[in-house]
Amino acid sequence: MKTTLLTLCFVLSFGFSFSQSDSTSTKPIDLIYYIGFGIQNSDDFNLSSALQNDEFPEIRTTDFEMSLGFTVQTPKSMYSLEWANSGSEDDQNGYNYELSRNIIGLGYQYNLFKINQHKFNLGARINYTFIENELYNTNSEADLANPSNLGELTKIDLNNWYLGPVMSFQFNDKDLEPWLRLQVSYDFNLSQNSWDSDYTQLINTIEEDQHMFRFQAIFPF
Repeated sequence: MKTTLLTLCFVLSFGFSFSQSDSTSTKPIDLIYYIGFGIQNSDDFNLSSALQNDEFPEIRTTDFEMSLGFTVQTPKSMYSLEWANSGSEDDQNGYNYELSRNIIGLGYQYNLFKINQHKFNLGARINYTFIENELYNTNSEADLANPSNLGELTKIDLNNWYLGPVMSFQFNDKDLEPWLRLQVSYDFNLSQNSWDSDYTQLINTIEEDQHMFRFQAIFPF
């Protein structure tokens, strides 16, 4: 939650400072805030194989996402900074997982061509992704009179860098103001890091190398 709030504050404050500095500029530059909704689909988690051997459910690889961000647009280019969040959870015979994914993305797209006032863009984006996963068994018991036996909850996290192509089609009104952008991207896992934890010492940690496809419907405001 702290990571989410700090990221959101950074996005909004950076955008506000840019709008202030650009307000006196005569260049055709537009600063546009947006909210987005979409779907993420990644390769299977390598962790899932180990969890299923111990009765845990498989980690879901397709999730809904919500994003907030802004774009800086010129007649031929578009720069974007955004934060996106998704999550999933599942229960199987009392064995549970709860996963939260936060993404900070920086992108650039070039306007290849126009159809009337609408724009088709192509570019690239780099993302930093932070995943938190909680594993626990609701069949276990906790004796608060004997706290040394507590420990049925395990919190692990994963950090990875992604880079990949992004393509979008932006719908503009008659005044050339955008009102919808449909965007697809494919993120290649660059760092392929392993799971870690701030709460326990992990033994036989597992490396994750999955790539991810994203589709977003983006609404400027």
